[in-house]
Amino acid sequence: MSKIRRIRMFPALMLIFLCIVGLGSTQSGSTQNRFDPPCTSLHLLCPSHLVSGSDPITLRGDVLGAKDILGIEGARRVSYAWQVSGAKIIGGQGTSEIVIKPTRDKQDEESCIKVTLQVKGVPPTCESVKSCTLRVNYKCAPPLRFDDEYQVASLQAEQVHLDKIAHSLNERGSDSILYLVAYAGRSACISESQWRVARAKKYLIEEKRIHEDRIVAVDGGFRESFAIELFVLPENGCGPLPTPTVRAADVTITGLCARKYN
Repeated sequence: MSKIRRIRMFPALMLIFLCIVGLGSTQSGSTQNRFDPPCTSLHLLCPSHLVSGSDPITLRGDVLGAKDILGIEGARRVSYAWQVSGAKIIGGQGTSEIVIKPTRDKQDEESCIKVTLQVKGVPPTCESVKSCTLRVNYKCAPPLRFDDEYQVASLQAEQVHLDKIAHSLNERGSDSILYLVAYAGRSACISESQWRVARAKKYLIEEKRIHEDRIVAVDGGFRESFAIELFVLPENGCGPLPTPTVRAADVTITGLCARKYN
């Protein structure tokens, strides 16, 4: 008799992303192969941590690498349509950047905002719709500034900053957490911000004995050059919102990060 294992799922804590990648290599009675062109994807900046709803919020979404893949004219023809529930769009509709004002009942301290971005002008087989849920708190204030920032490439130089922030985190007690907001550069390697954050987290966990639950990784988008901002904040407070300076459509992404930072 086979054993049936029951797996408990926690939908509030788990997101499942299904990535469908078309690999074009078909034959039709000849030796000639057909290769699908590279596909665009949507880059939607939507933090999973709690953010302040006391002021209007800027959200950004774009077609990643649009100028490289679609060409300059093709990138210009891309159109953007946003939909939100739980908030009102007060600026930017029809562009890659909107400003929203959360709507709330007076008795609510927290609420969720559903955000959907749909683009037109990309190949029909490519990603054209992306959604996320933003959690906001109306009583906490956004952080005013980061505790540290670095743009260094070498692991040794990075560790100097991580040693300092680990000391600060321990000094502020177990109810504080660390936000690592990573920005990839205009010329970036594949998944650069995620790769650099993973390297920093590995060092903090393995070498500085910081518990993984006290480290929050945030995709900040893109700036002219790579950067990481570090915030030490109360566990129950509101975290930072990304502040990119370069559109995802304008970046060039090539190569593996392991080679770039070797």
